[in-house]
Amino acid sequence: MEIKSEIMRDFIKELLDNGFKVYYYERERGPLTDVLIEKDNKIGYIQQDYFSGCLHFDTVHKPNRNVGTGFRMNDEPVCNPTIRHAESTFAQRPHWASGMDGEIKKYKSFDEYRKYPVNAILKYAEINKHDIE
Repeated sequence: MEIKSEIMRDFIKELLDNGFKVYYYERERGPLTDVLIEKDNKIGYIQQDYFSGCLHFDTVHKPNRNVGTGFRMNDEPVCNPTIRHAESTFAQRPHWASGMDGEIKKYKSFDEYRKYPVNAILKYAEINKHDIE
């Protein structure tokens, strides 16, 4: 597993130090640019910005025709991410998406996420501290 972005590598270490589980889907080539995070059966998504190497933070929910699979929680890429940014991905929705709560169905656990048909086609692996040190 290759992580080119120092911001992503350092933040994954911080997440692991703070009790988060971090997963990636295995791919044949290319560096790691996105991860799923889990804590207390809540799931979020972090993606490296293509241009800056900084990070985007997104919620995760079951696919829905009207509201997709998640919401971006930050307008601009975050170059100094904090645990608070990670925790924002566990929200039901961002403030601007009020009125959509009935359409948003969250996964009950990472196991449910992994078994959901659209996600089951990928092979996920958990990142441990020794993987990135």
